[in-house]
Amino acid sequence: MMDTETKFIQAIKDYGVQTDIGNSRKVNSLLDKIIKTKLKIKEDKDQVVLLLNKYLTDENEYVSYNCATFLLEFEPLKAEKKLESLAVNSDFCAFEAEITLEEWEKGALRFPPY
Repeated sequence: MMDTETKFIQAIKDYGVQTDIGNSRKVNSLLDKIIKTKLKIKEDKDQVVLLLNKYLTDENEYVSYNCATFLLEFEPLKAEKKLESLAVNSDFCAFEAEITLEEWEKGALRFPPY
């Protein structure tokens, strides 16, 4: 059986694949899975920060994007820097990073649980 960290990272990778092919139904399901596993990890603040930092530089853009987004809550400067570096690309992940930064700067970004 997969541990929570493995489930979290695999769900993000699957989310990226499904996003790239435009399977919105699967994307929504995977986003729910990402949030649920993140909430399990978040029960231990030290563990979640270590985990998010561990994957912040992952070669998979969706992994580093999601980790940066969730890291905003704990280490905003580091997370913003990563999101800014992702936003300069020309793919959908870059678009998500750009929108995330805009919402963060407006104070409109909310973190689960809502």
